[in-house]
Amino acid sequence: MSPEEIQKVSEAAMKHEEFLISEGYKDVADARDMQKEALKQEDVWSKRFIYIFAGIWSIFSMVFIFAVTFGSIPPENIRFVDLLLGFLLGTVLSTIVQFFFGSSVTSRKRTDELVSGLKNANKTNS
Repeated sequence: MSPEEIQKVSEAAMKHEEFLISEGYKDVADARDMQKEALKQEDVWSKRFIYIFAGIWSIFSMVFIFAVTFGSIPPENIRFVDLLLGFLLGTVLSTIVQFFFGSSVTSRKRTDELVSGLKNANKTNS
């Protein structure tokens, strides 16, 4: 590929990456806005649903983790327990924590640096 083609591909990749990051921010903002609207309602169930839902999954996860840690597992079920444990730890609990407390600060900082770098690159190329 020629240097001009490489530059075009690089610019397209940066624009796409910027688009993905902005869509990710919109998704997080939508979830926060949804929760803010739920808290404005008079219905107690609507206000507390997300907390009850997260609490039930958290309690279930803790009970399951305790059971597989201190209980005996038949050898033919070990792979199934591994699968469920990975799902609970990697998906359910991490998603709950990220929803209520946000992503890690370093991840957010890295994303902000990437966005500002892309914006600066686009300004210099224009």
